[in-house]
Amino acid sequence: MAGVGRGCHRARELVRRQCIVVHARADEPRDVNARYRAAEMSERIPQIYALCARGGGESLVHAKAALDAANSLFDATPFSAVSLALRELHEHCSLAYASALLRRAAAAAEAEAEAPRRGAAADTPSAARRAALKILDLTLLKSGAPRHAARVHRLVADIEPLLAGAVPPMPSAASCAVRPPRAPAAITAPVRECRVDDLYHRRFDAATPCVVRRMAADWPAVSASDGSRPWTVANLRRRIACRWVPVELGSSYTDQDWGQAVMLGHEFVDRYVLQNKPRALRTAVSEPDATLDNSNETAVADDDDDDADTRRSASPPRSTKRHKTSHGDAIGYLAQHNIFSQIPSLFNDILVPDFCYTCESASPELPDAPHASVWFGPADTVTPLHTDPYMNIFTQVTGRKYVRLYSPSEGHRLYPHDGVMANTSRVDVLDPDHTMFPRFADAEYVEAILGPGDCLFIPVCGNLLLLIF
Repeated sequence: MAGVGRGCHRARELVRRQCIVVHARADEPRDVNARYRAAEMSERIPQIYALCARGGGESLVHAKAALDAANSLFDATPFSAVSLALRELHEHCSLAYASALLRRAAAAAEAEAEAPRRGAAADTPSAARRAALKILDLTLLKSGAPRHAARVHRLVADIEPLLAGAVPPMPSAASCAVRPPRAPAAITAPVRECRVDDLYHRRFDAATPCVVRRMAADWPAVSASDGSRPWTVANLRRRIACRWVPVELGSSYTDQDWGQAVMLGHEFVDRYVLQNKPRALRTAVSEPDATLDNSNETAVADDDDDDADTRRSASPPRSTKRHKTSHGDAIGYLAQHNIFSQIPSLFNDILVPDFCYTCESASPELPDAPHASVWFGPADTVTPLHTDPYMNIFTQVTGRKYVRLYSPSEGHRLYPHDGVMANTSRVDVLDPDHTMFPRFADAEYVEAILGPGDCLFIPVCGNLLLLIF
């Protein structure tokens, strides 16, 4: 019972610390609800966790109740008030529930082995293992597993091989009717190009973006010789097949019908990457769109398709889609996701440029250590015109991407939103309304098309950029 007492005390202390954070905030109406919910949970969660920790036949029920309570508190708390204590509490309850599920799976596996001798049917352990893996993935996504990430990853590593056989095969590449990608039209205002040495020795204007061609050509994700590590559609699907990943639904986060969902990796690839392109334009199965962004904080870009219809900068592709592509299919996009914290093995496939460690954060609130995010998706995905407060090295892994950047001096022509989206322009660059935004037509910019292994340096000086297919 000593272990139970410690677990109960830990959960109670985490809730108490979260209550302190929430009570210190009263600037949003939603915080009132969070305060009441925190007070309600401060007793309920430790009690339920104590019941769960005692074990016994009902431990799975109590563990689920504990996690439901943690989720309820998490969802009622404004994002800005989510403390480390609340994240640890979610991780705490998730591990308890996942462990209970794995105990049930082990019991089912034992019963399954005994079933032939008994002549009776046995419960399959697969369902419990799938449920446990989902719970572990969700706490990695939601809480970041701030205290016991190593334990979470060990459990995932034990479960994943047992589920791999149940993943459906990837749709046949023979049905894709692939044709060669279109050659892009001329770029009229190119981003300046420099060499790797120029970047590392700062032999350029640090306030000016620049492109380094093939800087990441030696990354295993780009050109591994053994064929198992390059980020092709087939390889990425295999490596995320059983994992639950966050997917953005819709072309752009400024659209009213934009949304988010969490789904299995193989379902995301099959539904949105393979099936989301018209057959005449679909890229080869070995050439997905995958983009990596190394920066001092959350990254800032989108990835697009190798068959992208990239035209002259003066005439960007006209937008005929929003929540769907121009050919009518829904858009799903694994975007701005720190997948390396969820699936650490993928980090072995990239090489963070040393240059990232020499850049200071633009704000004391941002970490100095480089932060990497990944974008993986089909064509017709767009990042609106926006700016971010940190230096960035945007790396194209496979496929191609059209990038447009505006200088901070053009800001008065770009019509930013008010409030929380003040870093994003109101102009739809693919289909601008020159009556509502008359100054936009005079805004000057530079542009580039990035191919596999190309890197774009984006300085921390308020540059606004647009990434289109």
